[in-house]
Amino acid sequence: MNIASTPKERLYFLVANYFKFFADISLKRWRPQVVAITGSTGKTTLLELLDFQLGNTAHLSHNANSIYGIAFDILGLRGVSGSRLEWLKLFILAPLRAFSFTRQEAIYIVEIDAGRPNGARVIANWLRPSITALTGIEQSHAEFYEAAVKSGKYRTFIEAISDEFMSIPRATSELLIIPEGVDTIDRAIEQNLKFLPRRVLKLQEKSTLKSYEVSTEATKFTLSTNHFSFSYPLPKEVWLQLAMMQSIVSELGFNELKSDMTDLAFPPGRSSVLAGIKDSTLIDSSYNAQLSSMLAILKMYKSIATKPKWLVIGDIIELGSREADQHVELAKFLLDYPVDRLVLVGRRCQKYMKSTLSDKRNVLFANDAHVALDFLQTNIHGGETILFKGSQHLEWIIAKLLANPASDMAKLPRQSPAEKTRLERLGYK
Repeated sequence: MNIASTPKERLYFLVANYFKFFADISLKRWRPQVVAITGSTGKTTLLELLDFQLGNTAHLSHNANSIYGIAFDILGLRGVSGSRLEWLKLFILAPLRAFSFTRQEAIYIVEIDAGRPNGARVIANWLRPSITALTGIEQSHAEFYEAAVKSGKYRTFIEAISDEFMSIPRATSELLIIPEGVDTIDRAIEQNLKFLPRRVLKLQEKSTLKSYEVSTEATKFTLSTNHFSFSYPLPKEVWLQLAMMQSIVSELGFNELKSDMTDLAFPPGRSSVLAGIKDSTLIDSSYNAQLSSMLAILKMYKSIATKPKWLVIGDIIELGSREADQHVELAKFLLDYPVDRLVLVGRRCQKYMKSTLSDKRNVLFANDAHVALDFLQTNIHGGETILFKGSQHLEWIIAKLLANPASDMAKLPRQSPAEKTRLERLGYK
């Protein structure tokens, strides 16, 4: 597949390469050890864990995982919200910053996404990481790989997505860290054995995770060598990010780990616990959703002892022709799920999940966030715990249900002026 098969894609990479060219000048003056964090889910969690442990000894690419974002990050520039004036400013500043700005940290920990075909490949071949942690490979962003599959280059979406992700291990020089026993990764590793770095570390849940406890106030993990505590709920699957964090920190030459992580605040929309109207408790996990992250959060919620327990689920998006089977699988999981109220928001939930869940009691299918909000405001009586996961502007619903909006609005995702303007244009005010 060519690096850009459509005029829009060619323009994307043409402009991206402009910024990459100047960022590379700054990067060569900086010369850090590069650690790559990648995978369909869990990247940001691992990045935040590493940030908490390493502090100012490393620079981390927060909110930057594309060619553009990483180039801006290396140049010390802020990204754009869409205005032409901002783009013009960046075009002018990039060559100036290339020769005047250099970061000082010896380590660069960079998150790399594979949402756009060839994007991860370009970043990997540019940065050439010494260490890569690959958290998992799933059918996220499948709609962007439609052309690659239809062209015949790949037989399936997962094969196309796997090849994009594996471009990062193929460019890695020293160590690849992966979970053991994950089918998609096992197949990808087998197909790329001769291109992998000299060491591959496989982490196994059975031998690594010794215990897991979760509530709305705390999560505790006991791994084979360390204990970790947090002040909010996290899914059991975070054991993998914790184990990867340990391995990376050790590989970088740091001997001590902080076990008390109660002061770590993850970015908004990732299991944030907020006070809601009428003494309700809102668990905001609305930032993003793939099927696996949906199931992980739902399993976590099932383990939390609280009543009454409500659940608000939004569509899983960017799946293209794969959206039907992913939503059907989610519906089957929810069929016997113990919850007092289930609210499903969006056309995909209605189209693909209704036939499975139509006989389940206490289920509401809402066409959009307005309908869901009206139902919640009318039916919340007090003391409910409500988990939000998925797309369809669930953060807008949460904002309307906050007990303390003045202080808690900033804790929600997508609160930038540009995002708020976009929502208002869609009728969400």
